[in-house]
Amino acid sequence: MDGASEIRRLRTLAGGGENAVVELVEIDGQPFILKRAPPVRVAGERLFQRTMAEAGLPALGTPDHPSLAANELLLEYVDGSPTIGGSPTPDALARWGAAVAGMHGIELAGFQRFDTDAPAPANWLDYVDWLIERALSTPRDTEGVLPKSLLTEAARKLGALRDFRPLRYVLLHGDLHANNVLLRGDETVLFDRASRIWSGPAVYDLALVVSEGFPGARYGVDRPGDDARLEAFMAAYGELPADEAPFLDHFALAHALVRYPTPFVPELREIIDAAMALI
Repeated sequence: MDGASEIRRLRTLAGGGENAVVELVEIDGQPFILKRAPPVRVAGERLFQRTMAEAGLPALGTPDHPSLAANELLLEYVDGSPTIGGSPTPDALARWGAAVAGMHGIELAGFQRFDTDAPAPANWLDYVDWLIERALSTPRDTEGVLPKSLLTEAARKLGALRDFRPLRYVLLHGDLHANNVLLRGDETVLFDRASRIWSGPAVYDLALVVSEGFPGARYGVDRPGDDARLEAFMAAYGELPADEAPFLDHFALAHALVRYPTPFVPELREIIDAAMALI
């Protein structure tokens, strides 16, 4: 959009995730989403969408514009912005599973983190150490304090991740929730990816899908219908690699500890306890 008309702000929209502001804007009468977030997150989301498009997978357009700052991103606007949401149908879940399978079909040479403006080589074991430390030391308010005995046991169980040597590294999303899955006609578009990781084992993403998307299926949360929902998702996704499957609950525990407590997933304590019992 070099030489394009100015960006006209229309209104602020709900959503956007942590440290982000999302607006509906207009350029030459055409609507777009303008997202403001930390520069590394903006750069990661732009490259993620372009990488998906280059692989022939559904993606949002991310046009350039001369007035964009380093912390701003233009995204294609989808009318109504429909997502999978909280009560997905079997068809929607199959679409989600197929979309994730497509993303995980993009293999990369090794583990990478997202740096200032591009993926950079990194050490998988260093990342595991960072993830475990973050899971055990995340600040929590007085109502979310976890018993020291639980954290001590969690540290012991999460330590097994240091023995995990993935055989395959794929493009990851890092924040796979039903509200981060856009339905654009017959296409299913993943968006609003996390910025801290670029590639890794598929189980890293699948652990979040299983634990927070369908917690009643594996972790005993009172969510009727989760068994069938997870089955529909996995039927479209396929099997988790055999070397990764034994670590599903380890990553689910790590994710839950990092995010606990949050009003968006009130069942996290139940998920933590159940994942601990399965490891």
